[in-house]
Parts: sequence; structure tokens; C-alpha cells
Amino acid sequence: MSTKIILIVLAFICSAANAQTNVRGNVLNSRMETLPDATVMLLLAKDSSLVKGTIANKEGHYVFENISEGQYLISVSMIGHPTTLSPVFYTRAEAVLDMQSIILPEGRTLDEVVVKGTKSLFELKHDRIVMNVSASPSFGGNSALEVLEKTPGVMVNRQLGSIGMSGKGEVIVMINNKIQRIPVQALIARLDGMRAENIKQVEIIQQPPAKYDASGAAGIIHIVLKENEGEGTNASVTLMAGYGQGPKRAAGFTMNSRKGRLNWYAGYNYGQYKAGRWQVNHFREYDYQGDNYYHSNYVRFPGNSFLNHSANIGLDLSLGEKTQVAFEINGSLSKSFWGVNAPSDSYDYINGNPVGEQHFLITPHQNPKMLYANGSLEQQTGAKSRLKLDLNFVTGEFNNNTRMTNKVNPAMSVASETGLESKIISLDHITEVSRSWKLEAGIKGSFNSITTSISGRNFRDGSWLKSGEDDIDERILAAYVSTSGKLTKKLQGEFGIRYEDFHYELQAQNNDDLRKDFKNLFPIARLHFQLDSLNSLQ
Repeated sequence: MSTKIILIVLAFICSAANAQTNVRGNVLNSRMETLPDATVMLLLAKDSSLVKGTIANKEGHYVFENISEGQYLISVSMIGHPTTLSPVFYTRAEAVLDMQSIILPEGRTLDEVVVKGTKSLFELKHDRIVMNVSASPSFGGNSALEVLEKTPGVMVNRQLGSIGMSGKGEVIVMINNKIQRIPVQALIARLDGMRAENIKQVEIIQQPPAKYDASGAAGIIHIVLKENEGEGTNASVTLMAGYGQGPKRAAGFTMNSRKGRLNWYAGYNYGQYKAGRWQVNHFREYDYQGDNYYHSNYVRFPGNSFLNHSANIGLDLSLGEKTQVAFEINGSLSKSFWGVNAPSDSYDYINGNPVGEQHFLITPHQNPKMLYANGSLEQQTGAKSRLKLDLNFVTGEFNNNTRMTNKVNPAMSVASETGLESKIISLDHITEVSRSWKLEAGIKGSFNSITTSISGRNFRDGSWLKSGEDDIDERILAAYVSTSGKLTKKLQGEFGIRYEDFHYELQAQNNDDLRKDFKNLFPIARLHFQLDSLNSLQ
């Protein structure tokens, strides 16, 4: 019974099915040649507000993933061509919508050119895509989370609490070069309370440098905030209320004060929303000893609600012309409730013949708590070199509870408690060896411990079922060196190598212990050649 319950819980966490569409197409010039690096924007037809942006790839192809039903149009722009709009189109529940190719006419030659110092919305650099949020007034009134939803290649799922990249695995989210080591739901709430007016740009780094963990090698989402260079105190209060699939409300408060060598800041965010009905479909099929096994599970949630409180406080202090120290504390408390008595129906087949079925009503909820502290010291060691020490501490509790009813009578209650503690220390040295070349080297130690206990109660006979505790200890020792710069006027390169010594040990309640040790090298080589002002090879 407990195995079935765990599968059901995993199903609704991992496999949400939504009626959304992938919109894709191509960009061509008047000679029917592909136009790579064109800026492509998906706009709402009713008011031309930005929904999502991207850059056409080297084949001139673009795709917008997970687009909700509605009326849209596409805007395409590129240097040397006038901006071109597609006809208005409507997305329904189809999996893929293939658009007609958008043809950009050639621009007219002007007798006189006036150059204005304005930034384009998107920039394609040799190692990242940059979206200049401050360059577009269309982001006014948006939250940072809404900005990410419109960023090329970024996927945000508020219901499941995930932030990632298209076709990528685990990613790193950074704000002003600081990795956000907090639960994703807490990060979503913090970004929902952060205003777009405070964001300078968002950087999408699909191939991270050697200094970052291999676990985050799928990519980095870096949010760069505007800096307050002037003296004095600034504060802002944000209030939001609305209705989407359900009522939602949020509030936020930020304060920043700079005087002389000291800059301190603090913030608080509150978010609460309720979503409408949604369904999870989970399927599993495999062959065993000549027989075909098939299992299906359908869970229909009447609605879910989410509540989050998060706060942060920190300071930056200059101890002299060459020394900077910084300290920050983040805390969060969340509650997720996935609805009451959600029907869960499971069916099992062997070689196409029904062999069993189960029908439950489930009521799951989660209560994560998190505390994160960071301290850093940066010392200038030479005219063109600096040394940075980073210390991080993370502790948290994650409680998950699911009550199951066998359609009529209570059947079972399952609860899991997970405790997390992580200590991370890193030391990095950066040197500008010339005007165009930079050398980086560093070491890092990460020490993590996780304790999980699962218990269940069978209401039919009142007995308690407990699996006991599983203890996980993980240690990662790493070192890296990398260099980047210009090889020629048009050719840029980045070369590096990272070494990781990984130790993993599981002490399981059922004595099914596990120990793994890995020592791996992760080389990185990246070249970027600028063909002309519009085209490049990477």
C-alpha cells in the first residue's frame, strides 16, 4: 500500500498536464534566406503587450513553449530590416502550432544616419543571451517573476513550483552574482514581490564557466538589479491583488540605505494565491519476463493554494579602498495545499488485460521552512587582481502530509519529514592578465546532510506504519582554473577545467545502505567567431 501512495504523491508533483501550445516558425529575408539572431517577440493581440521573447537560432527558427490559449501576434525585428508583424492567430489546445514563415523586407538605404545610444531588448553575446529589462517600458508594473516568464528559454511553472530552461535539467538562479540557495517556492514568492523597475537585465547562460558545480551545468539564470550609487535611504512598498484561475494577492517592502562606506538593505515579501482545477496523468509501461505491464494513474485536483512569507536583511561594508565585506540572511516559510479529496484512480494491466484498480480521495499539503546565511570577503591583491572568500550556511525543514480515503472510509495517512543542513565555502582568485584576457582559479568545499523519516497510519485497524529514518551525507571538494579572452579581433575563447571529488553515503532504515565515490574532470572549451555585425558562429 505504501508504495502505491508514494507513486501517487510523486505523480502529482512531477507530471502535471496543462492545455498549452508550442508556437514555432521561421524568419526569412526577401531572398528567402534564413535570418539567424533576429529578435522575435510574442505579443497579446488585444494590447500588444509582451508575452515572451526569443532570438532566432542559426537556421532562423524560433519556438515559444507552453503558451496558454488566446489571441496573439508575432513581432520580428533585426538591424537592417523594418519591424514586421504576423497576422493575428489563435492558440487552442493543440500540442504544436506551426506558423507561416515571417519574411522581413530589406531596409532602405538612407542618405544620412543618426545614431542614438539606446539598447536593444535582446543582446546575443558569446556566452549568454541578455534581456535588457530597463531598455523597455513594456515591463513597467511587472514583477520579476513575470519578467522571467517573458525571458527567452526560461520556463516558469507556478503550480509545480519550478524555474528552468527549455530542454535543460537543473539550473542555478543568481541575483547580483549570488546563488539563491532557497526552496524554489520561496524563490518564486520573492521574485513575485520584486518589481521589474528595479531590474537592469536578465542573463541566460546556457553553458556555465568552469567555476560552477557540475550539478548546475544545465545553465544559469542571472538577474542583475539596478544599483543605488547615491547617498541616502530609499524604500518602496508593493501591494497587489488580482484574480486569475483564482484569487491572488501579494505585498512587498524593500529598504536600502547608503552612507559613506556602509550600505544596508532589508526586504519582506508575502504572497498568496489559489489556482483552479487541474489534472495529473501518470503512466508507466514496461516488459518483464515476456509479459507487458501497464499502470495508469489519474488525479484531479479541485484547486490548490499557496502561502509564502520571506524576508532578507544584509549589508555591504568597505573596510578600505581594497577590502569589501558583505553579509546577508534570508528566511522563508511556505504552505502549499493541493485541495481536499482529490479523486485518484489507478488501473493495472498485464498484456492488455485488467488485473486491478484502486480508487482513493487524497488531501496533500506541504510546509517547507528555510534559513540561508551568506558572508563574503573580497580583497584586492594587485592592480588587476582580487581574491574572494564566500561562506554559506543553509538549514531547512520540509514536511509533507497526505491523507487518503478509500472513497468512503479513511484508509491511510502518510507523512514525511526532511531536515537539510548545508555548509559551503569557496575561495576564488581573478586576475586580468591583459586588456583582453582574464584568468580565474578557485577551490570549493560543500558539506550536506539530509535526514528523512516517513510514517503512515492505517485507519482500518488503527496501526502505525513507520519506515524509520534515512540519513544522507554528501561531500563535494572541487577546484577549477579557467581563462577567457580574445584570440583575434573577431574570435573569442574560453578554456577551463574543473575537478570534483564527490562522496555520497546513505544509511537507510532497512539497512540497504549505499556509498559512492567519484573523482571527475569536467573540461570546458568554447569559441565564438563574429562573422559580421549580424552573424556569428559558436
